[in-house]
Amino acid sequence: MSAPRILIAVDSINVNDSSGSRANVAIIQNLRDTGFQLTVIHSSYREFEIPGVETRNIGELKSDINYWLSRAQRVAQRWSNWPLHRYQEGRFGFSFTFFNDVNRFRNELKNYDPAKFDLIITLSKGGSFRPHGAVLHSQVWHNKWLAYIHDPYPSHLYPEPYTWTESGHLLKEAFMRRIIHKATFVGFPSQLLLEHMSAFFPEVKEKSVVIPHQNESAQNSLNDVPNYFDARLFNLVHAGNLMKQRDPAGLIQGFKDFLNENPQVQNNARLYLIGPASYHQKAIEAAIANVPQIVFLPQGEPYYTVMGIQNNASVNIILEADAPDSPFLPAKMVNCTAAEKPIVHLGPARSETMRLLGADYPWHATISDSKTITNVLTQLFKRHQEQTLKADYPVSELKTYFEATHLKQLIVEKCLNRS
Repeated sequence: MSAPRILIAVDSINVNDSSGSRANVAIIQNLRDTGFQLTVIHSSYREFEIPGVETRNIGELKSDINYWLSRAQRVAQRWSNWPLHRYQEGRFGFSFTFFNDVNRFRNELKNYDPAKFDLIITLSKGGSFRPHGAVLHSQVWHNKWLAYIHDPYPSHLYPEPYTWTESGHLLKEAFMRRIIHKATFVGFPSQLLLEHMSAFFPEVKEKSVVIPHQNESAQNSLNDVPNYFDARLFNLVHAGNLMKQRDPAGLIQGFKDFLNENPQVQNNARLYLIGPASYHQKAIEAAIANVPQIVFLPQGEPYYTVMGIQNNASVNIILEADAPDSPFLPAKMVNCTAAEKPIVHLGPARSETMRLLGADYPWHATISDSKTITNVLTQLFKRHQEQTLKADYPVSELKTYFEATHLKQLIVEKCLNRS
């Protein structure tokens, strides 16, 4: 009996362009590693290869009127300095570029026979659902369609403090409702995100499957670090985008107080903030002036370099927004658990991260509670000195949860062996 064949439609397989793309590539690689035959169509705008996977970078569709309208609109906006796209999205729900990209995927789908595939998976990236839009308009695929939803959508359905309303938000909401209705399966990376979205789209409950972000088999063996990283020190690492809602001020103050209250750590501790922080950059640079123990790298590092740093960190940090709850599964959590190092979680107690780490997990604080952060770092440093620093979460259980075997079980039991 031949292995099941899966067609995957995804915006990008460039692991360096976003955490969403990295998470999607990890799903693809783990499906490959467990024996599925994969064909991936993507719109990464240049060729990328995934060994053992048939990939197809879909071309431009210049015969589509939306292609030319999108370019005309850009030129008009440049000359007029008016946000014309907002008026257009308010009228039609989406941009001309969105419609063109949907049609590009639809055009590519015509090259594949649904009868030759057991499943089609559409993977989202942030607020981009172009592959989903293409399959939505391709009815022949609906009875074997798994629509994977990486984040809440549309934006006005985000939990606090992320809520904002986009142009054409009601049309976007209707679009998502049609996806959920037409897809046979709807996937989410976290249980709390599933519950969050089902409050707006009750039909989700009947067809949902939780497919967590995936641990790539290669990441466990990545140990190369840049020259500036001294693995002998007490290294605290936060890797990822410090967007507006993820204010690192409490972490920075907590670390500075940790240094001041423990003079012996002055030459032995480092805090690494790796990744963009455009909204907070000036405040961070002012706060860390004359604090050489804080290393701020807003330009980031290549994805696999970051993995090496996380694997050699003393402690990895997950920082979420100051909110009543957080339904997101941070993609970095997979890397952090794979590193088998302590995790400091800064965010809501009711969160997917804490659900997985455990309700009594000790290394937790809200992001603004610098006093508790200082206390947590002091306790962890004491363990570092005593060489008793270890992960205080169910390492084996979580590694299994994020690994390929569990993914295969989910796909087979939930999607392929349906009665």
